[in-house]
Amino acid sequence: MKMDEFESSISFRLFYEVQALSPWSRATCNQLWSSHHN
Repeated sequence: MKMDEFESSISFRLFYEVQALSPWSRATCNQLWSSHHN
C-alpha cells in the first residue's frame, strides 16, 4: 500500500469520526471534504 493511500484511509476514518461530534463539525467537514475532492 502506498503512503498516500495509507494517509487517505486515515483521513477517511477521521472524517467519519469527526462527523459524529456535532452538526457544526459535520457541516464543516462535509464542506472541507467536498472542496478537497472536487
